[in-house]
Amino acid sequence: MSKTDYGSYGVPIALPSVDEKGALNIHMVATARGGHSSMPPPHTSIGIMSSIVATLEAHPFPDLIGDESRPSIQLLQCTRDGPLMPRALREALVRLEWAETLAQPSMAAWRHRSMPRWQKIWEWAHTSSLHQRRIEQARRRLIQVLDARTRTLLRTTQAVDLIHGGIKVNALPERTEAMVNHRIAPYSSVNEVLSRYRSLITPLAREMQFALTIDGKELVPASNTTLAHVTISKRGLATDTHAASPFRGPDADPFRLLSQVIRQTWHIDQPPVTLGSLDEDTLPPSSNEWKESIRVSPATMYANTDTRWYHVRAVLLMPEPYGPNFPLWAHVTTPIPDRQVALPACPCVLCALTPDTVDEHVSIDSIVKATEFYTNLVIAVNHETV
Repeated sequence: MSKTDYGSYGVPIALPSVDEKGALNIHMVATARGGHSSMPPPHTSIGIMSSIVATLEAHPFPDLIGDESRPSIQLLQCTRDGPLMPRALREALVRLEWAETLAQPSMAAWRHRSMPRWQKIWEWAHTSSLHQRRIEQARRRLIQVLDARTRTLLRTTQAVDLIHGGIKVNALPERTEAMVNHRIAPYSSVNEVLSRYRSLITPLAREMQFALTIDGKELVPASNTTLAHVTISKRGLATDTHAASPFRGPDADPFRLLSQVIRQTWHIDQPPVTLGSLDEDTLPPSSNEWKESIRVSPATMYANTDTRWYHVRAVLLMPEPYGPNFPLWAHVTTPIPDRQVALPACPCVLCALTPDTVDEHVSIDSIVKATEFYTNLVIAVNHETV
């Protein structure tokens, strides 16, 4: 991220993604008897679908921080010294870091190394729950001070992206459809999301008198008073979270290698390459001429399905020991506006700027830097494995 990007808090930073959220598309269909609008039922298919959507949005997934959230927390900790980080957030991060440090076995041993063995065992059993409570309290405090947009990094999200129903203004709608997109937190799963649908929509179905089937299972059967039939099912995208690649400890050599290559390639004080600078007489300056390397932190990918495709092939292409544990994705945004690139950890396409908008594009600089990055990566991997 650049220092002007949302969530960077004024710190230019590169984000190699070591894990990935799950993803799920939910297709909802409400069918009802048609007719003239002058004789409507208590609820039309559009009315029923609207109530379902309103129920979902009135009950968003809770904000939670689990052990699986470590990459996202590490990103926040890495930008803790940023000039734009609010004081309350910085204090909450310090509090969480201290609580986790106290719970580490090495710290406990240092505090109690003079105790007899039996007393150490008793102390460990007595204080382990205390340490966990401190961590949970620190996590809850962190959630309280995070803004709504940053909290989406940590929880399962839902977004109603498509809805359609009816054909004319004076005809009862016989069919209404909606699509909901979920990005599933690392501590959750597809089954947990479907279970939440069952718990929220089943009572509504009985109240509004519509039959309900979720994921092929009939939960509320049709009766003489049934106004509509609602079917909720998975459509296309349905993937659980991806297991995290190590970014700490003895198994984190692939992450350390990737971080080294990123620092070698991206520098804060290096100006961007533009179309005007790429003429026959001028070559872009080498990264070796610049001094201030970009900061690197692990991160969580927003359930990018392309990442899985490339990651499988990274295992095949990258030599041991780098294949299985290689980070999923390196998202690099430099301190210069409009200069960023997302890089899978093996041959790939570039990720566009302002993705999923009418202004989606790839900068010239990102193509140049991507080429330099892959060149440096291949050289580094070959050097390490020779």
